[in-house]
Amino acid sequence: MSDEHAFKAASDHLQHLIDKSAKDADLLYLYARYKQATIGDCNATKPSFLNPSARSKWNAWNELLGMTKEIAMSQYVDRIRLLDPSCDLSSKSNSNSGLGVAVSTMSCGEDCLQVPDSEKNIFDWCKGGSLEHVKQMLPSSTLVDSEKRTLLHWACDRGHRDIAEYLLKNGLNVNSQDINLSTPLHYAAACDYRDLVELLIQFKADPSIKDIDDETPLECATSKDVCELLKNVS
Repeated sequence: MSDEHAFKAASDHLQHLIDKSAKDADLLYLYARYKQATIGDCNATKPSFLNPSARSKWNAWNELLGMTKEIAMSQYVDRIRLLDPSCDLSSKSNSNSGLGVAVSTMSCGEDCLQVPDSEKNIFDWCKGGSLEHVKQMLPSSTLVDSEKRTLLHWACDRGHRDIAEYLLKNGLNVNSQDINLSTPLHYAAACDYRDLVELLIQFKADPSIKDIDDETPLECATSKDVCELLKNVS
């Protein structure tokens, strides 16, 4: 039996393990190798700081950069056999189920909800990157959402440097913390937005502030450039 046929049979067999022996760590491991085997190196945009599930999947896949399709398939098959030593992968797969709905798609969260322009508030316009509308609605320096996120948090999460700069010049607190004690710098660093990290540092962002998980912005970053930048100011 070829490696490719064993891989397809193993990906189909995963459906029987999701509610049994497969743990979250196993599913993440398999997800990354499935994507690497079927697509190659990670080609997706890094998910929002506010979508930890999608970020975990993205990070797991991105960590396999350079791994060949053959190695990814082999590791996938080996993990399925480890989870279920009795599984028979010799039969030809007739299914197109692949990795399975439970772990194959990255959740888009609240971004799946489309808000009509007539119903948008200043947070919606900020998330969408409309500096013009943000200016028209005259943002308050004390305005926060239900999770204590300021407009600056959202601008940094979405990569809108122009909005972030406008907000900072108009007095928004660069070190404001949301309900999880994360600052805008945590958001920008976690999303690997070097230009935003530089901007926040220019406005005296404090890189030593820790979030609810006791992590600094540096510990949230994955990009080498962002890590080096934060190390130089820490």
